[in-house]
Amino acid sequence: MPPPNQSRSRSVLKSLVAVTLHQPGLWLIYHERVSEALRRRNFIAVLIVLVGMAAVTIIGPRDHRLLAALTVWAVGHLAWGAYLAFAVK
Repeated sequence: MPPPNQSRSRSVLKSLVAVTLHQPGLWLIYHERVSEALRRRNFIAVLIVLVGMAAVTIIGPRDHRLLAALTVWAVGHLAWGAYLAFAVK
């Protein structure tokens, strides 16, 4: 069993990988697969973000559509990453 500090730092690093690189990062770095249920939730999250990006692109002010779409993507990306970080602990 690893020392408590090493285990905690590994957990923090794993959470950081989950937030930034999501499932591909977890698989590449930790060889960890996510469950089928989590993959389904990810698919739903992707659809929600895509719909949000499309909506702000269509109804947003013409001068700020790209920024609005990128903001929706960034918020969705970080929200899913935070969810994934708590789900894989």
